Amino acid sequence: MDKGKVSFIVVNWNGKETVSECLDSLLAQTYENREIIFVDNHSSDGSLELVKEKYHLDKIIALDKNYGYAEANNVGFRYARGEYIALVNNDSVLDTNWLEKAWQVFQRNDYQPVASVATKIINYQQRNLIDTAGVEFFGFGAGWDYKNLAVDSAEVNRRKEVFGACATASLYKKEILDETGLFDSKYFIYFEDTELAFRLRLFGYKCLYEPEAVCYHYGGKKRNPRNEFYIYYGRRNIEFLFIKNMQGSLFK
Repeated sequence: MDKGKVSFIVVNWNGKETVSECLDSLLAQTYENREIIFVDNHSSDGSLELVKEKYHLDKIIALDKNYGYAEANNVGFRYARGEYIALVNNDSVLDTNWLEKAWQVFQRNDYQPVASVATKIINYQQRNLIDTAGVEFFGFGAGWDYKNLAVDSAEVNRRKEVFGACATASLYKKEILDETGLFDSKYFIYFEDTELAFRLRLFGYKCLYEPEAVCYHYGGKKRNPRNEFYIYYGRRNIEFLFIKNMQGSLFK
């Protein structure tokens, strides 16, 4: 089977502690038809210099300021040449067959039309705990990670349709993103993936969760719910999401 090119987009901001492990896992993928686009959000910890010295990636983009996670991914998207887009956080580590397993979802016919693949994201430090198995959104305006902090179990290992993919480690069809757009740059950070999931739903597309595509995510310390930065952008963006996408016909 002819495998289309996949464009990995990795956004980095002061990720020196984890970025090497992340990139090593991308380079070790069994799926070989790929490119890696690295977008640095004006880091100050030496992580950009580390990547330039250690890796020969397909594209390294150094931004002149921190544009936020959403817009930095959009910048990377503009350079992508692949038929598929894989978004991976700089503090995520992928199993070697992550891309192979995620890509295979698009070759199946039982859940079409599929625009995105949510993958099994496990807490890096506590490997028995799920970080997320996709994102959820409810009509009353709440959004969160599906199965967050659940213990790994048979239920979590069941392939199913979910609301959307968590951008920590996710795969999309590029031709569909060309139609819908990637992230809304106003979100800066947090819930940009949930907003995209909602938008893809409104366009009539589905998301499938693939439990055999496994990622390990450091993540938690950057997403502390008591952190003022998280409270501001998280609360603001979930309101943005609801107002922007909740159509009148969806109210009952």
